Amino acid sequence: MRSILALLIVLYSISAQADPVKFDKYGFSIDMLDGNAGNAGAQVLQMYLPADNGFASNVNVLIQPYPGTLEDYKKLSDAQFAQLGLTIITSTISDGVLIFEYKGVVQGQNLHFYSKAIKNGNNFYLATATDSASNWSKNKGLLMKSVNSFKVP
Repeated sequence: MRSILALLIVLYSISAQADPVKFDKYGFSIDMLDGNAGNAGAQVLQMYLPADNGFASNVNVLIQPYPGTLEDYKKLSDAQFAQLGLTIITSTISDGVLIFEYKGVVQGQNLHFYSKAIKNGNNFYLATATDSASNWSKNKGLLMKSVNSFKVP
């Protein structure tokens, strides 16, 4: 009986996987790890550029449970950035999307961030580009394009 139950669980998990993500430029595809973000939220995606000057520029996507409004989320985020000593470059809401850019020293590294937050139900979906301050001017076009392409159906 346990063997049948285990087999059913495996078959269900295989059938529940999302379609593969295709990277035509690099010649491969891979199935997403399509888990559940749960009550605590989750980082569901992280992509990296090759390391340069000791830092790999990246874009990540987080799902964060938060029942408040976009305006509440903005106020909370701005307060958290200030508490961490980060400088807010921009923090604006337009067409139901929060865009913010900030910079500062985190764990001894001088970093630059660009984020897009979208509310869906009781969750916020947050795409964030992170780069070293020294590489930001070189990589910002590519990183911002990736973040700006982020959509939540």
